[in-house]
Amino acid sequence: MATIIVPKDFSPVEDAENIKRACLGWGTDEKAIISILGHRNSFQRKLIRLAYEEIYQEDLIFQLKSELSGNFERAVCLWTLEPADRDAVLANEALQKVIPDYRVIVEISCVSSPEDLLAIRRAYRFRYKNSLEEDVASHTTGDIRKLLVALVSAYGYDGPEIDEKVAHLEADILRDNIFGKAFNHEEFIRILTTRSKAQLKATFNYYKDIHGTSITKGLLVDHADQYLAALRMVIRCIGDPKKYFAKVLRYAINTEGTDEDALSRVIVTHAEKDLEEIKELYLKRNNVSLDVAVGRDTSGDYKAFLLALLGNDNNLHYQLTMSSFLSCIKRVKNKLKDSLLGRSTDNHQEFNLNLEDSISIDELDTIVDEEDEEDCRWSISQKESLFEETLEANFNYEGLGLLDITFFYVRLKSCGG
Repeated sequence: MATIIVPKDFSPVEDAENIKRACLGWGTDEKAIISILGHRNSFQRKLIRLAYEEIYQEDLIFQLKSELSGNFERAVCLWTLEPADRDAVLANEALQKVIPDYRVIVEISCVSSPEDLLAIRRAYRFRYKNSLEEDVASHTTGDIRKLLVALVSAYGYDGPEIDEKVAHLEADILRDNIFGKAFNHEEFIRILTTRSKAQLKATFNYYKDIHGTSITKGLLVDHADQYLAALRMVIRCIGDPKKYFAKVLRYAINTEGTDEDALSRVIVTHAEKDLEEIKELYLKRNNVSLDVAVGRDTSGDYKAFLLALLGNDNNLHYQLTMSSFLSCIKRVKNKLKDSLLGRSTDNHQEFNLNLEDSISIDELDTIVDEEDEEDCRWSISQKESLFEETLEANFNYEGLGLLDITFFYVRLKSCGG
């Protein structure tokens, strides 16, 4: 299930114009770019890019590259590309590294459907004037070359049907090769690169049922062997891709300094597919939500963009930031002062939002004047209906009507983390 939140109605021309407007002047309005591109699906982004080129006679990607920088620029540009073109770019970047990153090639090959992989190969050939297979072969050697070339060249069956006899037979073949440490045997590579995902999953399950251990356990004989690591990755990507990507995210975040390339790659490529399930697995295995982990290990516009793709603004736990809290609190404080001016009753002297504490009028003055970030950050965990009722109960008196209550409620809902 996807995590991004997109509008039902949108205008690609209006979005293109707003993006252009965000890029004009002395500084770029990064928040405006995030609010648009971070909430548009692949089809909508394609229309925006076409509209932008039609209106301004330039590629939106070139404009974004010239205005943005760092990890934020890379993530936004990857996101703006069409999926097949994006994977082609990721594959090329992985191959151009001093030590080619075979993980990206394995992920693209094993997770993509046959039709998607064919589209990626076409996009790669159009963009780089070489075939993906050719570049993989020229940038790798030995057993990894055999494995990766076979993976990117594959166009297998993608249906759900399986042959149980074949699954039994090939589970035994894999077991014999592992037992004999013939990991580079042609049968090992043939099975992994030609069978359908459904057939391979059946084979892996039979292997575990018959031999009492997962197939990857038999490939742990040498942790430094890159070929064996690639084999394990292929099996994990095919066997349980969501679990695999949850683990990639954990390593990316827990790595000293954070692996932004891996973090961006997984979030950008899965936000429209299955990132919701990956998030659930991440939470289950790490006891912290992916949103919180990303927010803790990233910063600035890059953080804001990733959180938008994660669907963070659909979270019912509203974290009020300094500026948004002060903006709405000043308005309500003034309304409260006006309504209480000249009144002798004390029962309305508390500004109670049913949070952890009540806030008096004097305390509001202190908060607004001092602009203490820690004091101004609130976490609202009440359900929407309960919170709305609480606001009505605490504000429903002469001088502060339902319109103001609604205003404040909407302001709270619009505040992002």
